[in-house]
Amino acid sequence: MAIAGLTCVGVIVVFLGLGYVHLTGERVLVMDTGSMSPVIRPGDIVVLKPEPVNAVRPGDVISFNRPTSVGGAVTHRVVKVDAGPDGIGFHTKGDRNNSEDGWIIQYHGVAWKEVHVLPKMGRILAWAKRPAGQLALGMFIFATSLILFLPSTRPTNDASPALGLVQ
Repeated sequence: MAIAGLTCVGVIVVFLGLGYVHLTGERVLVMDTGSMSPVIRPGDIVVLKPEPVNAVRPGDVISFNRPTSVGGAVTHRVVKVDAGPDGIGFHTKGDRNNSEDGWIIQYHGVAWKEVHVLPKMGRILAWAKRPAGQLALGMFIFATSLILFLPSTRPTNDASPALGLVQ
């Protein structure tokens, strides 16, 4: 019964956390590569908040869509900021990479800046997205619900007063 209770608390905490992220306008992504190791490792969740582009400084970690035909999200550290006629441009580099990225990121309005890193939590999300993970989670939730909501089959002690009332 204690395990079922802890599981329910864990599920509630996860949903509250996702609700908080949603209400604050933050975003989450799972780090896929080791380009930001050891600060952000593959499988870590990165929580991002919108930041005005003029507030982003060298040393900040931002996420953006890869400006190549391959696409996909990239999370790298800003190493240089350029203000030009087309707006503010960011030179970025992964902490583990030897050289800067081969592009300049042009943001208009807001950038997505890293505010929290949740180590290894992304592995759980990635697993939960797979069919086997969804099946396992569904079975776990069903079994936990049965444990919590079915009546107990343990014998009761008839000598104890009901609801603590003494007659």
